[in-house]
Amino acid sequence: IDIQEGNQFSWHTTLHAKTDHGGLGKGFGGGGANWNGPRDWTSSSYGPGASCIDTKVPFQVEVAFPADASCRLTAMEVT
Repeated sequence: IDIQEGNQFSWHTTLHAKTDHGGLGKGFGGGGANWNGPRDWTSSSYGPGASCIDTKVPFQVEVAFPADASCRLTAMEVT
């Protein structure tokens, strides 16, 4: 589980299965202009001076791992 792969200009969160190197992820930035990974945000919502997460100031991240009645992981929620 990669909860935060990032810096002031990019963020990615990725959930990997045992044999799934690429995983399932969400995020913004990184990887260069030709990279086709997750870009679920824009620079207006994440980065220096952004409206949602302004990376010029400290911010907190919370992660939850909800499970079903059989204790199987159902999601990874990053807020």
